[in-house]
Amino acid sequence: MLMKKILILLDVGHGLYTYGKRMYGPLDPNETREWVLNDRIADALELRAAEYDGLEIIRLDDPSGKRDVPLSERTAKANKLMLEYEAKGYTVIVISLHHNAGLYGRRGGGITSYIDSRRSSETSKMIRDAVYDELIATTAMVGNRNDPKTDQPLYILYNTKMPGTLVEHGFMDSPTDVPKILSPEHPVQCAEAYINFLVKTYGVQKKAVAPPPKPVDDLSEYAYTTQNLNVRAGRSTSHRILTALPRGTKVRKLYLANGWWSIDVPLSVSPKGYGFVSAAYLANRAPDQPKYREGKVNATRGLNVRKGPGVNYGIVTTFKHGTVVTIYEEKSGWYRIGAGRWVSGKYII
Repeated sequence: MLMKKILILLDVGHGLYTYGKRMYGPLDPNETREWVLNDRIADALELRAAEYDGLEIIRLDDPSGKRDVPLSERTAKANKLMLEYEAKGYTVIVISLHHNAGLYGRRGGGITSYIDSRRSSETSKMIRDAVYDELIATTAMVGNRNDPKTDQPLYILYNTKMPGTLVEHGFMDSPTDVPKILSPEHPVQCAEAYINFLVKTYGVQKKAVAPPPKPVDDLSEYAYTTQNLNVRAGRSTSHRILTALPRGTKVRKLYLANGWWSIDVPLSVSPKGYGFVSAAYLANRAPDQPKYREGKVNATRGLNVRKGPGVNYGIVTTFKHGTVVTIYEEKSGWYRIGAGRWVSGKYII
């Protein structure tokens, strides 16, 4: 059976500096920009999409947020990509990500999904309704809209030739919605909803997971930069630079996709709490440490493997005399031979 191929044209609404598009100040003192909120969902969705075969995502906006790409340019790009990808056998969909406003602190809100009121296909109606249902299932942001699956004149949907929907993922001036929108769970839940929609409607399937090459110590939670390294807002060099890390900086790895690691960063660097670095410039050892080497257990009664570098740490297992181990790190006379696995260097030759 031929694998289904889906292209999602992701339209992240507005730009980082678009006038007026921000959280309501009395509810969010930081007045977080709408683009940041939309971009968080786009990032989370791109992260999940990398797990699935034949699922491609291309953004119609500027991934750095610096330029609010005109709607005419976005639709022209979308229509050109549709022709290119349909020729390769892809089904093409457009999804426009937004957050709503207009309550100014009054109660109400919730998620709303749209199609264009002037020209919409039955496929677009299906997408609108199915996406809304999945979003409510993961976020529970029902709100008080009379008709949360609705329509109105929308440039992006009217002028693109593929089916799709525009979604407002909550109100930026609703006391009910704002805490949810700003939570770290919100973009993850929204991404989960879109993936659920694609699995149920188009049958996309997860990629087979291949075992990594050895030795990589891939369970290590941390890594080190092998050169001065830019941290970016997304998984490509076209995304804006958030900060730069000196060679040898220790970072906490989160998720690897498309050759880029997401890593922890302070909220002062990114309100999302993470950024992206090329995996090509991370290593599981500091640049000035010795390279991985092998050793052999030299203990006739066996050697205890402990959770940390010292006898006060719990025992994980015991290795027999002659067992070959890979040494990744040395600390105070102890060798790290895996994630949370340490042995005394006195018994390794």
